[in-house]
Amino acid sequence: KGSITDNSQFNLEFGNSTLANMQLVITNIDSIRSLQVIYDDVNNLYFMADARFSIGERLRVGATTRVNNYTAKNELQAWHLPNLTYAISAQYNLNRKFVFQVGVDGMSRRYNKVLDGPTNLEMKGFADLNCRVDYILKDMVRFWIQGNNLANMKYQTWYGYNNYRLTIIGGLAASF
Repeated sequence: KGSITDNSQFNLEFGNSTLANMQLVITNIDSIRSLQVIYDDVNNLYFMADARFSIGERLRVGATTRVNNYTAKNELQAWHLPNLTYAISAQYNLNRKFVFQVGVDGMSRRYNKVLDGPTNLEMKGFADLNCRVDYILKDMVRFWIQGNNLANMKYQTWYGYNNYRLTIIGGLAASF
């Protein structure tokens, strides 16, 4: 963890963790295709890198990635857990009234197991392009609109459950 310059920070992390009775999600082929939780001891050797840069007072950019190497004690895989996650983002503050954000969040392929059925069913990785605009009315009130999956990609976070494609939401945020 440290700084490259006054306007940049980085964080590198390397580690190993073992989780006893970790929850893993598998698919149950019943009438509603439910998800079921199973438990296994999982070891994770990982590396994480994060970098943040500020360019002036208005522009901030950042990137984060995490590489995981999961090993399950009894199961063939650590079901639904990706070996790679990443995020890239930028934020621009215009006259302290508008805040524009754009980013890409993604993960690598994962594997699923069906209860009393096939194992190692591959789920493709994905990248989700998103953006957000905030209008700051006063220090305590802001209006916002956000779009997710702007590329309108079809993907699944959980096996058998498609994510929403293009999604646009908005709202009002107030803090007291």
